[in-house]
Amino acid sequence: RRAASIPLWFWYRMVRSWREIQDGAHKAHVAQTFGPVMVELVQQCLRLLQYPDDYEDMDKDEKDDVRGMRQELADTLQDCCIFLGPQLVIGLIWNKASTVEWTAFQTGNWRGLEACLFSFKTIQAREAESLNDEVSAQL
Repeated sequence: RRAASIPLWFWYRMVRSWREIQDGAHKAHVAQTFGPVMVELVQQCLRLLQYPDDYEDMDKDEKDDVRGMRQELADTLQDCCIFLGPQLVIGLIWNKASTVEWTAFQTGNWRGLEACLFSFKTIQAREAESLNDEVSAQL
């Protein structure tokens, strides 16, 4: 929950700054320190990507706001891919999709599974060049 309370632009700036670190030991230390936080950020993004229960009752402007927020969260997942590697992020999403969200889907709650599928689609579209053929085929 702590990761979700920090503005999304922070993660963008943090990852960009991390990429610019020249000292390999320092860069590895930062990655080790922030790695668990970034894993939690992926989980929070998946939670926040879910459509709200009242989405169908929203007016056009509210729906546009939800779509805009989903795009910002997709951008943050991209930052997580840069920091953690796309294969790890895909694995985290797959784990959630194939366990918790699949069970919820079987009881009629489709929103979490849809958020995972949206995430897969976003990562595949943005990371197609860096993903190997095997991972892309799984998506």
